[in-house]
Amino acid sequence: FDVIKTANRIFTYWNRKVDLVGTDKAFRPLSPLVFDFFGARYQHAMNLGGIRILPHFDDAGRAILFGYREYWIEDDDENKDNDVMLNVLWAVIHLAVNDPDNGE
Repeated sequence: FDVIKTANRIFTYWNRKVDLVGTDKAFRPLSPLVFDFFGARYQHAMNLGGIRILPHFDDAGRAILFGYREYWIEDDDENKDNDVMLNVLWAVIHLAVNDPDNGE
């Protein structure tokens, strides 16, 4: 167990979360009401359905994520910024990980 490496990862995680949502929201739970955390730009990207949490779990009880790049952005979309989609991916992964049914 590498304490320094672990501490750096935790530090990086919280810095990234603060960058994404700001200090006023970073320390609140990321809930299915994720739209509260992000503005309209992110809401639109999430609604495109490029990354989804499937309604069923794998044999070990873990969430299954499905990504389809064709739906990540629209041809005329102003949200072609990769940071938007990376942030949406980050949020969806955290929603899946924090699902109380995940891993049961």
